[in-house]
Amino acid sequence: MTRLILLFCMFSVAGLMTSAPSHSASGDNSGIEQKLMQNERDWAQATLKKDSDGLNRFEADEYVYNIDSMTGTKKDDLADAKSGNLMADSIDETAMTVHVFGDAAVVTGKAILKNAKYKDKDISGTYLFTDTWVRKGGHWQVVASHASKMQSM
Repeated sequence: MTRLILLFCMFSVAGLMTSAPSHSASGDNSGIEQKLMQNERDWAQATLKKDSDGLNRFEADEYVYNIDSMTGTKKDDLADAKSGNLMADSIDETAMTVHVFGDAAVVTGKAILKNAKYKDKDISGTYLFTDTWVRKGGHWQVVASHASKMQSM
């Protein structure tokens, strides 16, 4: 399944995004919080459009991810974008929260993938995600991601 499942977990498509109020570690970071939530949405669009330039802009060279039992890197992500093996009708993100710690931030949330496939395997469902962002050279880039599919109850 690779890293693309995680990307789906982090973003919304076609205006389906809703989010809870953000929280910060200290001070008024509402501008940063809004920026990072927008980065999550833009990063999702880059993934859906298989936009390597967009992925390069949002993912740090050191970027790593863990999705359930799989791991990968930025290099893997770029290869997946080029392959065209990922498809989805929609992603509905909810409960997105941002915690800012100076030049680092953590974004968490829940994402519902509808009619999603990776290499012909159905990956639809609800996922919990965590992304770690770092401000480098004045720009925010994601350095680590984790997502886990929620089990039906």
